[in-house]
Amino acid sequence: MTLANRKTVESRGRSAFGTIIALLAGPIVWAAHLGVVYFLQSMLCAHGSASVTVAGMGLVPAIVVLATVVALAILAIVLLAPARVNRALGATDWRPSAMAFHTRVMIAMAWLSAFGVLWGGLAAFILPACAPLR
Repeated sequence: MTLANRKTVESRGRSAFGTIIALLAGPIVWAAHLGVVYFLQSMLCAHGSASVTVAGMGLVPAIVVLATVVALAILAIVLLAPARVNRALGATDWRPSAMAFHTRVMIAMAWLSAFGVLWGGLAAFILPACAPLR
């Protein structure tokens, strides 16, 4: 394998991995939000710390609001600057038509994930923080 071929293969490998991460940026943020919210809610309720108040609201709703704002801010970056996200992840070694398709899919998945994050964050205001399971 020549040096030129090796560079092409290596850049395709980075580009493929970066493209997968870029395409799944929205669902990754959504999954992280869901994990953080439910993990912290479970731990706080199990240890009896949910009755603590922060800024006039319970600790669990405050954490949910903070996690939701952070997740939505990250998704806003994906939605407003998809070309920068692609460059940062090294997902730019594709034909222009493929890049356009990847960008549209990334934006669609980020919008769906934003809806999921909002829905998960809304639960903090609809449901009691530490409802009994049985």
